[in-house]
Amino acid sequence: MPPAPTAPEAAVRRDGSGLLTQALIALALLGGLVQGVRFWWVSDDAYIGYRYAKHLYQGHGLVFNLGERVEGFTDLLWVLWCSLAFPCGVTPETWANVSGIACFGATILLLAWLHRRWARQAHPAATLTLPFAALAAGLHPDWAVYATGGLETSAFTAALVCGFACLVMLNEKRWAPWAAGASFAVAGLLRPDGVLPAFLAGLYVLWRGTPRLVTALRYAGSFLVLWTPAQAWRMSYYGDFFPNTYYAKSANLPYYSQGLYYVWTYVEVYWPLAAVPALWLAWLAWTGWKSRASELAGRDADAPLVVLAGAVALAYTFYVARVGGDFMFSRLLIPATPFALLVLDYTLLRILGRWPALGLAAVLILAGHPFWTAFKQDRMDYGRGISNERLYYMDVMQGPYLDYTGETLRRYFEGLPVRMLMPGSEARVIYRAEVPYALEVHGLTDAHVARQPLPDRGRPGHEKVASPDYILVERAVHFTTSEPGYYMFVGGDRHIPYMEIHIERARVFVLTWHPQIMKALQKRGVQVPDFLGDLDRTIAELDRLSDAEVADLYRKLSNFYFIHVPDPERERAFKKRLAGTSQGNEIDL
Repeated sequence: MPPAPTAPEAAVRRDGSGLLTQALIALALLGGLVQGVRFWWVSDDAYIGYRYAKHLYQGHGLVFNLGERVEGFTDLLWVLWCSLAFPCGVTPETWANVSGIACFGATILLLAWLHRRWARQAHPAATLTLPFAALAAGLHPDWAVYATGGLETSAFTAALVCGFACLVMLNEKRWAPWAAGASFAVAGLLRPDGVLPAFLAGLYVLWRGTPRLVTALRYAGSFLVLWTPAQAWRMSYYGDFFPNTYYAKSANLPYYSQGLYYVWTYVEVYWPLAAVPALWLAWLAWTGWKSRASELAGRDADAPLVVLAGAVALAYTFYVARVGGDFMFSRLLIPATPFALLVLDYTLLRILGRWPALGLAAVLILAGHPFWTAFKQDRMDYGRGISNERLYYMDVMQGPYLDYTGETLRRYFEGLPVRMLMPGSEARVIYRAEVPYALEVHGLTDAHVARQPLPDRGRPGHEKVASPDYILVERAVHFTTSEPGYYMFVGGDRHIPYMEIHIERARVFVLTWHPQIMKALQKRGVQVPDFLGDLDRTIAELDRLSDAEVADLYRKLSNFYFIHVPDPERERAFKKRLAGTSQGNEIDL
């Protein structure tokens, strides 16, 4: 425990750390909130969670497709939280983004609180210190980007920092270990990888808790009472310990080449973070290992926490590198950033105290980098499948058209057993269309695709792909609105006849013919092609086609129609035409 402050120190503490320091904290908070609002956007991936949340609210259960239990998300608690938007009459986009910005602001305030505590230990009489971690967070453009986006990143980061802040009072407040365990449990329920920082925090509690065993039991008990029931429910409901996304993204396989490149792209932009280990080691060396050990055990009671912060930052960064990072630039490394900033903040406080000129120079160099003041977000591609997702969805994808398409399809598809293909960037269409079944082409929400053998490493999260046979034959998907998806994943007219329809201004590609759905759409005003009439005219002219042309046409029509709709009369014409030919033998009539 630190010694009681002297009278002058107590007076300084009553006055706070100075109006200028408080003004800087307010500036950091304001900067973060302004940036969060300015960068307001919604990631397409968020709509997968919104569909689960909406189905839960509607009474269908926590499912993506009605009657099919597949855990196609990694943020259980966030999905549950977003489901509260519907009874409150708020859109999930607004609910999630406002929550994310609030969590971002709370994180900045926690970083400021930790700075003030450490500043009072390092410089008890100081009336002005630089809340470096809080300022860096408030002016961090990519952190502000993921304060919105509709994803759990900001809430997950806030839960981790909150748990860390509770550990500051581990031996001061009886509730602190309970609160720390609960905060890390919330992080673990927001994202499974939250268990890693929670484990490191548990080791810290064992190291520093007093009394050690009782404090550790309080921490572990608080964590387990929240985390364990949720895991038990997940396993009973979905039938697996790991989410389906774990298999879809091959998270069990190390992908260091891609992961290290992902980390490098982040450090390349935010290079001041690379100074954290160097500054920390320099501080240890300059103060002397012996005197440093004395400080750790003496008046600087929070110094061991900085060791924990560094361990969390390094361990989490290693985890991100191992799984191959992400296709969204910086997103997976945001949770490690506040812990690196805390180490930097702590170290700069002590360098400023011993070598003011050197410390001030370090602050000016770091603060002068665009990292802290950058509001410009103009780089789209970082290579190897890593992109600026916000720019992609805001500048490349036609968000209003996708929203219009989804809303239009919802009106025309209502009450019909429509099955749609969902390539990347089409989740918002599926969410708004409210079709009963959608096949996510990379297997996030499909257990069969997710558990396919991995053919080769590629873009993280996009390596496994549903085959045309699975899309057309096994799942009998009817439509897609994605032209790239139609050609890339279905193969375009290589596997089915080309057919496109327009539902008002929405462009729709037909993948399999469902007579009842098409008849219903025609009654609702959609101009549907006369497929059966065209088929009869084609059959009448089969003798004009070569054996190879007839065989290719029959294969396409089988995928498109004959496999799904019993029509023996029309199918017999193709079989008769190909009987006894080499192409007929290959088709195995």
